[in-house]
Amino acid sequence: MMTLLLIAFVAQDPDRHLTGLEKTDHFAIHFRAGSRAAASVDRVKVMAERDFARIISLLKVEPEGDLHIYLYDDVQELVAITGTSGNAGYSSENKSHIPYDDDQTRFHEMVHLIAHRMAKSGKEARNLFFAEGLANALLEYVHGVHVHAVAAYEQRLKTLPAIAEMTGAPDFYAWMVKHPAVPAYDVAASFIRHLIDTHGIDKVKAYYTGTPAKDAFGLAIADLEGMWVKHLADYWIRPEVETLLKRRKGEDARFRAFELDPDKRLPPELLGKPAEWKALGAASMKADKAKWKRVGDALQGTSDSTDWAICLLSGDRSGNVAIRARIKPVEGCGAVQIQLGSKCQAMLTNTGTFVWKDGVVAQETADRITGRKEIDLLLERRGGVATIWLDGFKIVQATVGDDAGPVGLGVAAGSAVFENVRVRELK
Repeated sequence: MMTLLLIAFVAQDPDRHLTGLEKTDHFAIHFRAGSRAAASVDRVKVMAERDFARIISLLKVEPEGDLHIYLYDDVQELVAITGTSGNAGYSSENKSHIPYDDDQTRFHEMVHLIAHRMAKSGKEARNLFFAEGLANALLEYVHGVHVHAVAAYEQRLKTLPAIAEMTGAPDFYAWMVKHPAVPAYDVAASFIRHLIDTHGIDKVKAYYTGTPAKDAFGLAIADLEGMWVKHLADYWIRPEVETLLKRRKGEDARFRAFELDPDKRLPPELLGKPAEWKALGAASMKADKAKWKRVGDALQGTSDSTDWAICLLSGDRSGNVAIRARIKPVEGCGAVQIQLGSKCQAMLTNTGTFVWKDGVVAQETADRITGRKEIDLLLERRGGVATIWLDGFKIVQATVGDDAGPVGLGVAAGSAVFENVRVRELK
């Protein structure tokens, strides 16, 4: 979750597009009339006030209003309207810009808004390690995992950065770009969470707002770090959580699933009846013959680079449809995909699973192609929403619209065989 805190300038004026307005005791909720986000406003009004009450209680601050939440259908719309990039939501002064359906980002950004109003208590400079760390420290569980588990795992890998390195970076975001493998938000959050739990929120607020550590806690920063590191060394990570953290690092770690084939996992309404699925063979294949060939009833694609080699199998389709294939990647293959035109693509790569429409619109980095010998990949598009199912499990979902496009297959950085490619019209 990348957030851009306290940006003073955006390329466009969101108020020109988000003209809908609803108010609560502490918030003005802005939305685009007729949008999917507008349908969520009643819920957001309730949830925002609940978040607000929790945050001011945790921070022990007085409640102040005049806060604004701008709701977008998805990250793609947020980026298009605000002119920002590289974030899942951001805050500036008393305004947060977020996708309507991301409760975690709403809470995270609200911490920024409330903490920004805390008065300075000292002159020491603070980079955004503190802002992002505090927001996730109050969340505690980020993407379902406690921040201490994330930091403790980094410590066991001997990749835990020094606190002075992170807090001393002139630009914390630039530091993160140089250290992409470090889950910096959660590491920062773990340190601040430990300070809150061991010294109390009042001392942490003083430290956060510029008071030197020695004055705020009575201890030097090195001593505070030593106590935190010892806590991490003793922190128990549930084996299944460790599996999840390994997957986030790109390791071929697997959960032990109950033995069910994908057909028994998929919702019956999506699975339908065998007769409702239409096979898409090689007869109508449109592809570079140097990169695609028939292998019996299957198709094999090969790409010698990170560029996609695409094979189209049918004419334009729009609306509600499911496309499914059994894929056997050759060892070392970097990525495979199923697509319904260029604006609706389901990608499984060595860095994660992605829904693509003119760019990544949703992702799950824990599910990768790495180490997989056979894949059951299904792309469902219904009501303009794309869902990726992997081996019968629902992985990720995003709004893509219903632009018409041909059914296609893709492979990058290697070779893969696509078997039993088929399509089903959905209600």
